Amino acid sequence: TGGEVTPAVICAKLTEAGLGDVQAVVGENLGTPQQKISKNAVRKISESAFAPLCVLLVESCEVPVRRVPGLPDEVFIRGKTPMTKQEVRAAALAKLAVKPTDILWDIGAGTGSVSIEMALAAPLGYVYAVECDAAACSLIKQDKFHAHNLALIEGKAPEELTGLPAPDAVFIGGSKGSLPEIIDAVLTANPSARLCVSAIALETLQTALSSFATHGMTAQITQIAISRSSSVGNLHLMKANNPVFLIVRE
Repeated sequence: TGGEVTPAVICAKLTEAGLGDVQAVVGENLGTPQQKISKNAVRKISESAFAPLCVLLVESCEVPVRRVPGLPDEVFIRGKTPMTKQEVRAAALAKLAVKPTDILWDIGAGTGSVSIEMALAAPLGYVYAVECDAAACSLIKQDKFHAHNLALIEGKAPEELTGLPAPDAVFIGGSKGSLPEIIDAVLTANPSARLCVSAIALETLQTALSSFATHGMTAQITQIAISRSSSVGNLHLMKANNPVFLIVRE
């Protein structure tokens, strides 16, 4: 370590990422009479000061196995905020073809389920979750996945999109009636951005198609209608979720 990149700074970042209990060792002034070796939890080291000449060793720790998109709905903190369901999330990430280094926008992030899936799919990239509802923002702040590459932008799109890094791919799950303006802002930031709009209402579908056409883009529409089993006595009946349209640029 050196300069402004001190053990405390590095360990503070690790703590923010949910790794505060990981063990680390700091060696100060190694090979001199002032040599000192300290071992402690990362969060404790983040609160300490060390000599300018030092090295940091962070022990390897068990990390969750990465998996394909589509985490179970039950693993997310829900509240009363609408959430993009598992099957739709998996399809949306597939449509967006998320890459490990992508810069991603999730507009109308809701519970943050799509944002978290994006962050896990792009560990070397960054996700900006834009949400204006206070209750939904509170849920995203409770992210139990400790996604280090996820930032919550509290406010309404398209206003809050100004100044964000240009996206490689964008998911629009909610627009508060400003879908054409949001699509304009996305394509202004990056005319070649991969774009996926989620719609339940036919009016939203039509608005998306019109906006795509305005920009000379051809849309591909996928309708996803999911039914899940539910037990009624000794029987299993299928209960349908609302059909969802995914509109992507070809």
